[in-house]
Amino acid sequence: MKSFQFKYFQVDQRNDVHKVGTDAMLLGALASHEQPRRILDVGTGTGVVAIMIAQRYPNAYVTGIDVQSQAAQLADKNFKNSSFADRLKAITTSIEDVNVKEKYDLIVSNPPFFANDYHSSSATRNIARHDMKFSFNLFFQTISRVLEQTGSCTLIVPVDQKKVVQEEALCYGLAMSREQVINGKPDRPIRIILTFILKNRWDAFETIRPLTIRDREGRYTVNYKALTNMFHGKKL
Repeated sequence: MKSFQFKYFQVDQRNDVHKVGTDAMLLGALASHEQPRRILDVGTGTGVVAIMIAQRYPNAYVTGIDVQSQAAQLADKNFKNSSFADRLKAITTSIEDVNVKEKYDLIVSNPPFFANDYHSSSATRNIARHDMKFSFNLFFQTISRVLEQTGSCTLIVPVDQKKVVQEEALCYGLAMSREQVINGKPDRPIRIILTFILKNRWDAFETIRPLTIRDREGRYTVNYKALTNMFHGKKL
């Protein structure tokens, strides 16, 4: 499969690992924390989100985990080929097996969510795209234990899953602190970026202005191009 070329790094891809897509670009560009020192990327896949975040936060160490060994190996390869290699690490593990003694300032995830979608003939690709081995219950149970008191966890999910995800998070003491709707085209919401913090930490809830990826003619919007400009190797 063809590699994806960015301004400052390249991401190799393979057929049995979910390829670089717009969701990853959005998560890598929008997930934020004031001064993260340790970051965890859950379901790292090719490692693209982890590398993007390493580029944005030059003082942070980023760990990418994936339940698929072939994905973690691919991420490891991409990490080592990047100029941020000394701050990136890939591990084959599930979220519930993460070392809870290690704490993170920022946790990000682009979870598999196509539960009712078409399933491909590749079992490994199904795991990457569908929720066959992903549980928000187990996810938030672990997140609540490894998130620093001042940390945050950011996910990108379909807009219709907001309520389910929010309820699961609350079960483990995580409250939503920020949300941003992502429109595929004007007035066509397709994704939502949700940020959670520990519930015992007071913080004002913030709704960020929606971001639209393409205009009605199918061209990338000025806002989307500005958001991703630091990553793209060519003009959109």
